[in-house]
Amino acid sequence: MPHHPRVEQRKLAVAAAAAALLAGAPAWAEESPYYIGGSLGATHDSNIFRRAAREADTITSEGIFGGVDQPLGRQRVFANANVNANQFKSNHQLNNTSYGLTSGLDWQTIEHLSGTVRYLTNQRLANYGDPNAPLTTEKNVERSQQLAATARYGISSAFALEGGAERRAVSFSLAGDNRDFTQRVGHLGLRWGGTGILSVGVGVRSTRGDVDLGDKTSRRDVDLSVTWQPSGASVVSGRLSSTRETHSLANVSEFSGVTGSLSWTYKPTGRTQFAASLSRDTGSETTFTIFPSVLPNTPPFITSADTNRLTTVLQAVASYELTGKIGLNGNLRYSRNTTAQTGLLSPNTTGHDTLSAIGLSASYAATRSVSLGCNVGHDSRSTGVADSTYSANTIGCSVQVTLR
Repeated sequence: MPHHPRVEQRKLAVAAAAAALLAGAPAWAEESPYYIGGSLGATHDSNIFRRAAREADTITSEGIFGGVDQPLGRQRVFANANVNANQFKSNHQLNNTSYGLTSGLDWQTIEHLSGTVRYLTNQRLANYGDPNAPLTTEKNVERSQQLAATARYGISSAFALEGGAERRAVSFSLAGDNRDFTQRVGHLGLRWGGTGILSVGVGVRSTRGDVDLGDKTSRRDVDLSVTWQPSGASVVSGRLSSTRETHSLANVSEFSGVTGSLSWTYKPTGRTQFAASLSRDTGSETTFTIFPSVLPNTPPFITSADTNRLTTVLQAVASYELTGKIGLNGNLRYSRNTTAQTGLLSPNTTGHDTLSAIGLSASYAATRSVSLGCNVGHDSRSTGVADSTYSANTIGCSVQVTLR
C-alpha cells in the first residue's frame, strides 16, 4: 500500500478539528456512568521485529473507545472497549486493526447467592520477540478470548462454597505460528472470611486443553488462597498450589511441582496508587494472568501468549497525580522462562531466556474532555541464541477526547 503524506496530513487536520469541536461541546452530567471518545497517536519503535538486527518504524493510530459502569439494584454491569487502526510508515504489511473489550456482570440475590460473569477479548499485532515466536517479517495478529463465570453460596456468615467455569483461547493469524491453544477450566472450593480482614480458601481445579500440533494437556491443582486487607488502603492476595500438568505429545515436557502467585494493591494517598504481582506458573496459565490497572477507564493488563514449561513473572505499575491536571505513571515487567519444547515451534527456541520491560508516561488534562499523553519505553530479551537477543526503545504521544 503506497504511503501518501498529504493524506496523512489531512487525517491529522480532521482529527484536530474534531477534537476542538468536541472540547467545546457541552459536557455530559458528572454522574453519568457512560463515556465515549476518540484518540489519535503516533509511536516510534526502534526495533519492530525484536531482533538483534534492528529495523525502526513509526506507527500512527486512530481509535475510538467507550465504556459503562452501571449499578442495577443489587447487580452491576460494566464494560470498556476500544478499537484502533494502526498504520506503519514503512512496513505497510503490518498495518492492522487492534481492539480490546473487558465486560462483566456482578450479581447477587436477596439470600445467599452471588457471583460474577466476565468476558474479555483482545486483538493486537503479536510481539515478534516473544519466546517461541517464529522468525518472520509478515503480519501476525494475536487474538485472545476469556469467558468466566463464578458463583458463591454463603453457608454461614463465615463460610462459603465457591465454584466456577472458564473457557479461554489464543490464536495467531500467521500460518507458521503453532502456538494456538484452547483451555477449559473448572474449580470448586470452600472459603472462610469471617473477620472481614482475612479470608482463606481451599479448593481443587481441573484444566484441559488442546494445543496446536495435536498436543492435549491435562492439569490438576490443589489450591490454597489467602486475601488479607490490613487497611482500607492495602490489599494482599496470594495463592499456593500443588500442580500436575501432563501432555499427550512425548516431546513436550510435563510439570509436577509448586506454582503460585502473590499480588499487592496499595493506595497510600488520594494521589498515589500502586500495584505489584509475582507469579510462578506454567506458560499456558501465565498467558491469562490478569494484572489490574490503576488508571481510570483503562482495562486490566493481559500478558502475551506463553508456551513455556514454567514462567516466573514480576510486574509493577504505579500512578501519581502531580496536580489536578497532570498525572505520572510507571510500569515494569520481568519474566524468566523455561521453554517446553526445543526446535518444535521455532528454530531459535532455547532452554531459558529472560524478558524485561520498563515504561514511563505522563498525561495532561487540557480540558475536561481533551487530554494529552506521552510515553517512553524500553524492552529487551536475553537468550542463548544471538539473533533472539535484542533491545528496543519506543516513544510516542497521543491526544484523546472523552465525553461523559
